[in-house]
Amino acid sequence: MNKFFSLCFVVFSVAVIMAQPSFEGVLTVTYTIGKDAPAVAELRVKDTQVYIKQKQNGNPKYDFFILDTETKDFYTVSTPDKKVMIKYKYDKLTEYYEEKNLKENYRKDYKLAFKQTDKTREENGMKQTRATAEDESLKVTAWTTDIKFPMNEIIPVLRLMNNWNEAQGTTQVILEAEVINKVSKKESTVKVAVRKENVSKDYFKLPKGYTEKDFGRLMEDERNNGKLPAIVQSFAGF
Repeated sequence: MNKFFSLCFVVFSVAVIMAQPSFEGVLTVTYTIGKDAPAVAELRVKDTQVYIKQKQNGNPKYDFFILDTETKDFYTVSTPDKKVMIKYKYDKLTEYYEEKNLKENYRKDYKLAFKQTDKTREENGMKQTRATAEDESLKVTAWTTDIKFPMNEIIPVLRLMNNWNEAQGTTQVILEAEVINKVSKKESTVKVAVRKENVSKDYFKLPKGYTEKDFGRLMEDERNNGKLPAIVQSFAGF
């Protein structure tokens, strides 16, 4: 009988977790290196879909980006004068950039061992906890929250797009982080402003009349082609 009730409790707990509403709203990510002008990206999130618009110091060849954290589809959409959109599998793209060293010092993951402190604060209705992490080359101070939205899944893409620093590794969501590189002495900060609101499905509609190229399939079909790294780097342009 005890085993039966234990099983019922587990099933009920999973059901409650699954029933919890997904995050919907706008995230504004501000990334600053030293005294340079910040790079700002606006993310509109609805369930597993994310629309990304670089608002300041972004890549001039792109108008916006769309990714799905469930299917792993990632679309780069050119400016209207080019009318080209390229489809990738974003997990494969970020792995490839690191494997082939297509972006200097790029790493998909930084598995830093964050330690929660007893310092907390509340901003915009969100309780945040100060956390720290350090390894042989990095020292990180961050403010994190347990509110669920898919920031941890998006970080490798944001870093590829020059919109995130090395802060990564906690199961919670990082809302603010300062990173000091002990080798280069470079300092950087990232801040995430969160605004919950309804997001129209229209943001995730791909534009009509654009030429679509499937680089996810190309990267699989041409994986043994020695020219593939140069092709991917040239088209992606990150």
